[in-house]
Amino acid sequence: MARLDTVFVASAMLGALWLRTCDRRSRAVAVVAFAVPVGLYVVTNLAWFGAAVPVSGLLKSTFPVPCPTGWRMTGVNTSISGFNVVFGWIPLTLTLAACWRLRVVAPTAYAQLWPLAVGLVAQTVYVGLFTHHPDSWLWHYVVPVTVGAWATALLIDHELPQRMRPRVATAVMALALMGAGGYAVRACIRSLPRSDSQIVVDWLRAQDIRDATLLVSDGPGEIAFVTANRIIGLDLLTTNATVVQQVLGAANPLQQVLQQAKMCGRSVDYVVVTTGTWLTATRVASDGQTLQARFLSPGACRQHKVGQLQLGACRSIPTRS
Repeated sequence: MARLDTVFVASAMLGALWLRTCDRRSRAVAVVAFAVPVGLYVVTNLAWFGAAVPVSGLLKSTFPVPCPTGWRMTGVNTSISGFNVVFGWIPLTLTLAACWRLRVVAPTAYAQLWPLAVGLVAQTVYVGLFTHHPDSWLWHYVVPVTVGAWATALLIDHELPQRMRPRVATAVMALALMGAGGYAVRACIRSLPRSDSQIVVDWLRAQDIRDATLLVSDGPGEIAFVTANRIIGLDLLTTNATVVQQVLGAANPLQQVLQQAKMCGRSVDYVVVTTGTWLTATRVASDGQTLQARFLSPGACRQHKVGQLQLGACRSIPTRS
C-alpha cells in the first residue's frame, strides 16, 4: 500500500482467494491480512489529511465522472488516455496475452496470474478514465512492470523447450539491463536546462530571501527542499481535506489560500509563478497586477474553480545567469 493504486491488485488477489476456497478460516485469515495494512493506511490518512486517501489522490480523481484523454507524445512518457505506453500499456498487453495462452497450456500458472491481470486492468481503467492529468511519472508503474515481467517469465517457462529457456531468459534480462543502463547513462551525461524551480532557488539565494513564506505555482517541493523558506503549494497537494473544502468552497479560492496561511500565523510574503501549468493552472494577467488561478474540483472532469488576487509590485526572474 505504499502507493494508492496498489489497492487494485490487492483487492483482486483477495477476491480470487475468496472465490477459490469455501473454508471460513482461510477466508477470515485473508480478510484480516488485507484489512490490517489497509486499515492502518486509512487511519493514517485520516489523521494527516482528513480523508481516507491522500489529498493528492482526492484532487487528481474525477471519479465517478469519466475524463478520458487522447494520445500524448512525450518520449518515454508517451501515454494513451494518461496511461504510459512503455511501462503501462505494453506490460498490460503482455499480461493479457500470457493469461490467454496459459489458460490452455498451464492452468496452474494461469490461476496465479489472472488475479494480477484483473487488478492491472482495473488500475488502467481508473487512470485512463478517472484522473485529471496524464499519470506520467515512472514510479507509478511498479505494479504493471512487475506483473508484466512475471507474465513474460511464465510464458518463457511454459512455451519454450527446456534447453532454450536459460538462453532466452538471459537475452531478455540482458536487453532489459542494456535499456535501463543506456537510459541511466543518457540521463547522467546529457546537458539539461535548469528547471523553473532551480531558477527560483538561485534567485532566492541571490536576494538572500530566507525564513519567508512563499506561495508557489509549480514545483514547490524542490524549492522547499533546498531553501530555508516556508513553501505553500498552490496545487493544495500538501494540505488536508478540510483546507481543500474551504478553499474550493470560497467565492475567491485564491484569496482563501492566503487567508488560511494567515490563520496559521504564516502570512504569504511572496507569490512565485513559473509556467503555471501544474494542477492549478496559473497566470498573471496582462496588467501585471492580477494573478488568476484555476483550481481542480475533485469528482469533476476539467471543471475548475477560478480565483484571482491583486498583486503588489511584480519582478521577473531572469532565466539566464
